[in-house]
Amino acid sequence: MKKICDSHLRGMKIKCEDIARKEDDSGVWIVKSQRSNGSGPEQEYTVARTEDVCPASSCALKCLDRNIYIHYYKCTCVDSVVYMNICEHIHAVCLQMKTEDSGNAAPATSSCEFDEMVTFTYH
Repeated sequence: MKKICDSHLRGMKIKCEDIARKEDDSGVWIVKSQRSNGSGPEQEYTVARTEDVCPASSCALKCLDRNIYIHYYKCTCVDSVVYMNICEHIHAVCLQMKTEDSGNAAPATSSCEFDEMVTFTYH
């Protein structure tokens, strides 16, 4: 669960302009990596919505602050694919969607930020 919490906090720091929804409205987003080694093109990850309901009735792998279950999204990053974590890219996409749904889209020059004092409760 600590990995989910850590990813949540890193996802909050991803800039809104680094998240782009595919134009075909297929539930797919492209998220630019926030880590740069200074050589070559920037890494991009694909986040896709895979489920609308968690298939495991007692699934405990979720971020309660975002109400994201691990089965809802998949990302092409190592953290998601290999370690089966709700990665920072998934958290950033969910925060972006929450911002868009509220009608209070953040300006392109700012980060999607909110109070970092988040309480996590896991069952």
